[in-house]
Amino acid sequence: MARRLRPILLLAGLGASAVLTYLALHDVDFDGFVDALAGGDPVWLGASFLVFVGAYALRIVRWGLLFEPARRPPLRSLVRPVLAGEFFTSLLPALRLGELARVVLLHRATRTPRADALGTVVAERVHDVAALLVLVFLAVPFVPPVTWLRGAAVMLALVASVILLAVVSLNRFGSRPIGFLLRPLALVPGFSRARTELAAAGVLRGLGGLQTPRVALTAFGLSVLSWCGIALSFVLALRVVGIEVGLAAGILVLVATTFSLLLPALPASIGIFEAAVLVALAPYEIDDALALSGAVVIHVLSFVPFLVVGPFALRGGALLRLRSR
Repeated sequence: MARRLRPILLLAGLGASAVLTYLALHDVDFDGFVDALAGGDPVWLGASFLVFVGAYALRIVRWGLLFEPARRPPLRSLVRPVLAGEFFTSLLPALRLGELARVVLLHRATRTPRADALGTVVAERVHDVAALLVLVFLAVPFVPPVTWLRGAAVMLALVASVILLAVVSLNRFGSRPIGFLLRPLALVPGFSRARTELAAAGVLRGLGGLQTPRVALTAFGLSVLSWCGIALSFVLALRVVGIEVGLAAGILVLVATTFSLLLPALPASIGIFEAAVLVALAPYEIDDALALSGAVVIHVLSFVPFLVVGPFALRGGALLRLRSR
């Protein structure tokens, strides 16, 4: 079944990227686009990159915080899995392969139980959704009227409601709901009912940060700061080509591009990402050629560092495993 779906998803991604790339580019003045990029100020790009790195450093700290203190891996051991995971996510954003890659790589490097690590990754996404929802509502008074933003807020609110219900369920029933979801794994060769129950207990431990008020509030605060840092890096990236907008506009771009990564697309979301930035900047009446040049700068900032560093992180992890043998 999965093999049959792969070519369908690939074709869907190619089609979506092709259509959105056409819609994003068909009215663009390419001379103006090239001139805007050629005349860009690299100082702003450097500043944007530093802020972007800082935002991801906060995410690494947050990930470590979500582990139980007795099982918490050293902070530096989280860096390679995060970089390698973002590399895989950058290649095929809609599939979120990087999340699973992080779990596997951390286990290989530190023997951290995979189920525990998976639970912390899920907890991260919970904090991301909650923090992004808060930022959307805070940004609304400071941005021009945007019809799609209300839909995005409603979707985030629905997801947050489901998450809240899940957290309440875990508080009430412990690992039983997780065990029920993992029960089909018992049909897989090598998995037993007892093993799935152990995995459920591990996932629950990884989710423990959601149930501990101090940890949950700290992780939520780091999530808000991280999203704000990424939004600010987008604002600075737009200044490379002379687009001067505030942090609220950066949050609009952040929300639009985050949702665009959920769609089937070409590697690195080529086309769809640029279209999302153009949609986010449309209320500001910025020239399409200039907006597209800004979109390309943001795309390079968001993806190229991981595509460059990710393979080295993977290679470093492989070398560590060889030395340990």
